[in-house]
Amino acid sequence: MPKLKREFLCSVLQGTMAMLLILVSPAHALPSLQVGPGSTGTWTYNSSSETWIVEENSFELNAYANAIDDNSQYAWGSSLDASQTAYLVAAAVPTTANNTDVFEITVQNDGLVLTLDPNSYG
Repeated sequence: MPKLKREFLCSVLQGTMAMLLILVSPAHALPSLQVGPGSTGTWTYNSSSETWIVEENSFELNAYANAIDDNSQYAWGSSLDASQTAYLVAAAVPTTANNTDVFEITVQNDGLVLTLDPNSYG
């Protein structure tokens, strides 16, 4: 095989291998809205159920909205929308079998760029 043809084939193979490596590299996603433990309560994460668990009667749960730029644009909705909406759904499951006490969930805003429209059902 002539030297020029061999070098060309090697070059093509190297380019093909580089392209295959790019195509099969793992994807890393960053969720638009994440939930995590707050500053109060002893939180544990159950990786099999993908659930945050807390045993205390009073605790905080934080939700994080990931901005995609410095102008408070988020990864959901059109960036041209004047208002972008995300929904956070929270539920509490009492673990005491005969507990008839009412429980309360309070949602608060951090007071920065996000606004809060609290609604409840139940």
